[in-house]
Amino acid sequence: MNLISYLGFSKDNKGGKNNRWRKFRPTIASLLHNELNVHKLFLLYHPKYPEFLESSLADIKKVRPDLVIETFPFDADDDFDPASVFKTLCDFVSTLPQEEEYLINSATGSSVLLVGWYDLLRMNAINAKILQVYGSVSKENNSEELSINKGHYRVLDLNLSKYDEYRAMLDKLSLQNEASLKGGIETKSPTYNKLIETIERVAVRNNYPILITGETGVGKSELAKRLYALKKSKGIIEGDFCYENCATLNRESALSKLFGHVKGAYTGATQNRDGLLKKAHNGVLFLDEIGTLPLDVQGMLLHAIEDGVFSPMGSEQVVKSNFSLICGTNEDLSQAVKNGTFRKDLLARIKLWHFSLPALRHRPEDIEPNVQYELVKFRKEHGSRIKFSKDALSKFLEFAKTARWECNFRDLSDSIKRMGTLCYQNTISCSDVSEEISRLKESWGIMNDHKADLLSESYKLRGQSEPSYNLIDRIVLNGVIEESLKHKTAKDAAIALYGDCGQNPTSRINGVLNRELGLSFKELKELFQNQ
Repeated sequence: MNLISYLGFSKDNKGGKNNRWRKFRPTIASLLHNELNVHKLFLLYHPKYPEFLESSLADIKKVRPDLVIETFPFDADDDFDPASVFKTLCDFVSTLPQEEEYLINSATGSSVLLVGWYDLLRMNAINAKILQVYGSVSKENNSEELSINKGHYRVLDLNLSKYDEYRAMLDKLSLQNEASLKGGIETKSPTYNKLIETIERVAVRNNYPILITGETGVGKSELAKRLYALKKSKGIIEGDFCYENCATLNRESALSKLFGHVKGAYTGATQNRDGLLKKAHNGVLFLDEIGTLPLDVQGMLLHAIEDGVFSPMGSEQVVKSNFSLICGTNEDLSQAVKNGTFRKDLLARIKLWHFSLPALRHRPEDIEPNVQYELVKFRKEHGSRIKFSKDALSKFLEFAKTARWECNFRDLSDSIKRMGTLCYQNTISCSDVSEEISRLKESWGIMNDHKADLLSESYKLRGQSEPSYNLIDRIVLNGVIEESLKHKTAKDAAIALYGDCGQNPTSRINGVLNRELGLSFKELKELFQNQ
């Protein structure tokens, strides 16, 4: 068996020249239990105590002359910084033969070092068990001269089934974190739940920039607020949550809002003002619609992210700020880089962690939990306990699971608010649902300029990115789709579109649809049948 032990200057250095053998010294004691069958010692030591190392090695050889010993300097940049200690620990573990089995002496070393060992064991980064040795009055006579205090020991194998409860408690805590990110909603979509699980792990382990993308109304702002709350509850950050919608800013207001300004920096700057980057020190800055920032402002933001410093408008004074950045957008920033409207280097910096939130129409299994959530929210906001009748709920869910939800959760939330306000005796009826469905369909028609862009909708319904079409192609293809949806058969649609199509009109329209949209006539009809 291999033993790993840290030579502790305090615990392993007890007693003077004559009585040190009667004192409990964890590293020496761990080698005196023959039943552990330790044949090799990996001894970690601090380089600033070379004389202590030499005297300790001499004592070890005195009681275990047969022992093979390898020494390793353990010189973390900061002995009390978890990241520094863990990095040094990982460097050491990487030198060990992976096929071997190890005991790790937990009686020496700092608490930070012990936490690092437990993390490595939880990740199965080393095949090891924990050895706990502790002092007592028990002694063993190894020779006529020595009366040695070897104490007692316990071996902990965290892989044993009896520690399943321990791991279950860790999992439960992780699930609580995930639940907070989901606002307490019992979501059922496997894809979404996996996404939230990943986001939770990222949020509690580092403060690197996070990019959240997705359509309007998918919950980017809400997720950013919950990420902040989670980080603050864990003590990862202690500052404020600062929000800005970049789409509302021109160049001058963006510079002032983000970086602040001094008096006289521009017309109307009558006093000094701190920017959001400074206000978010040790906190979180959420920049929504970041793709709308002017290019030169993007460059200044990149500098602030990388160096943690910036200068307010009209000042050469350097301001420091340690902020966590979360960015949101419904824009394809990679395409924006190609178009020259977004900096490639800034995108590379903010997309270290990129999470794309799915649209509501792609999460049909989560419609009902979110409906229940909105009912609870309505009660909290208005004091009325609203509910659906059984038939009304079935009718609404049947519609909702196939609806387009152009503004996603905003549409759903507004829908519940309207029905909750208009219903009688706090119960939403089937007629209330029918009226709301009509309102939603009319609303979506208005937002599409009274005539649906069926071409764009065909890609949205499939969850695909729309290719770039010129104006003529877009008009023609919208006409083809609109006419196709009016007819029951491909033949009738082809004749309506092209007149005399020869002997195989069905083949002609299917050919056009397949070539331009990647759909057959039947697939197109099925795609739109519930819309």
